[in-house]
Amino acid sequence: MPPAGVGPREPVVRGFQPPTPAELASLFPQTEIVELIGQGGMGAVYRARQKSLDRPVALKIIRPESADDPGFAERFQREARSLARLNHQHIVAVHDFGEVHFQRQGSERNVVEGKVAEPQPTAATRPSTLFYFIMEYVDGVDLRQLMIGQTLSAGEALAIIPQICDALQYAHDEGIVHRDIKP
Repeated sequence: MPPAGVGPREPVVRGFQPPTPAELASLFPQTEIVELIGQGGMGAVYRARQKSLDRPVALKIIRPESADDPGFAERFQREARSLARLNHQHIVAVHDFGEVHFQRQGSERNVVEGKVAEPQPTAATRPSTLFYFIMEYVDGVDLRQLMIGQTLSAGEALAIIPQICDALQYAHDEGIVHRDIKP
């Protein structure tokens, strides 16, 4: 199954403007970021190419507000390491993870008493921490996209459900409990 958000563009999530590939390029010199391919409640996913191995990858960045939680960095690292240990045909492989510091260019100019004051950073231009995963890229659509506008036949559902159950059982056997299962 492709990583969440991989596939056709999803609607913009209120309050989150994902960085453009050009804005991310200097933060991820090991990759060539091709395009934003999806976004959701957790963050945004980009199609990229890992330069050193010349392979397609997915770059998933987590919404910057997550870094506001004091315990998030520790949980993120622990969960990323756990996910990276998983090796299963129906679970997207995690190749790398980490955090980068991002500051969007631009600011607002204030005019005070007819004079232009120093530019002030806006919420969108304040420095932020972006946590990220570099993952296996799976071309195609995810289950949610497959179900849009069509109903799966019983045969199609019966072919997919055992694969999902097999992946979940494997993760559970490895000590990982998935708490957010949805198409």
